[in-house]
Amino acid sequence: MNDVFKKLSAVNVNAAKERKGKFDYLPWTDAWTILMEHYPDATHDMLEDVYYPDGSMEVRSSVTINGQTHKCFLPVIDHRNNAIQHPNAFDVNKNRMRCLAKNIALFGLGLYIFRGEDLPQEPQVEETPEMIRAGAEINECLEADDLHGAAQLWDEWDQEELQI
Repeated sequence: MNDVFKKLSAVNVNAAKERKGKFDYLPWTDAWTILMEHYPDATHDMLEDVYYPDGSMEVRSSVTINGQTHKCFLPVIDHRNNAIQHPNAFDVNKNRMRCLAKNIALFGLGLYIFRGEDLPQEPQVEETPEMIRAGAEINECLEADDLHGAAQLWDEWDQEELQI
């Protein structure tokens, strides 16, 4: 995992998250503001739009952070995520900014929103046999109201072994 992704994917953007209908999203203004707080030299470009025979279209963007560029695309869609036939200028502009927010998410910022999660994923801890045994021993002491014994066991365990 590169440093940019590691840093941005750890940012909790829930305070800025909004909801339209059944979909959560991060407004492009907040995505850009947060990105600039972390990487003020980041840049973005709107790429050439793609038009389809059915009258729909796709907008494209690129974002560059620390020399790394990600390109992104998004069909011009309505508030229900349905493609718009023959979109007007407002629809195109709105979706260009949605594409920018999605493009920033490719670097990690608010990416969890696209998975429908409420919070960034916490690192998963794989329990070792030592951790399981330690937990069982302390639980036995606690069930017997032996707080002193539980504290003594806690102090005796190798704390580094029990940490993530």
